[in-house]
Amino acid sequence: MNTRKAGRPDAAVDDQDLADYQIGVKDGRVWAHDYATPEELGGLVENFEPGRSADFDRNHSVSRFMNGKEHKDATSVPHSDSPFWRGFAAGAEEVLNELSRPS
Repeated sequence: MNTRKAGRPDAAVDDQDLADYQIGVKDGRVWAHDYATPEELGGLVENFEPGRSADFDRNHSVSRFMNGKEHKDATSVPHSDSPFWRGFAAGAEEVLNELSRPS
């Protein structure tokens, strides 16, 4: 018989997913505001599918951002269909929407 409280393991996973998503949103906003070219930002918002798109190569600003954040020098940055990368895309889209609003 399972003696764990109902819902607790899922709640812990949900809490971690939410935390990862929120970190992704924050990182996506920083990348979009401080690193991305207009073409990279538009391309990521329009075409990026976490876990399905190609990895970011060394020349893409996402690689420079992530390598700096993680203190690495990777030749590419892979991504997965995860809460972090979904949040990253959402944060980038927020910045693009803010930049697209008339002043």
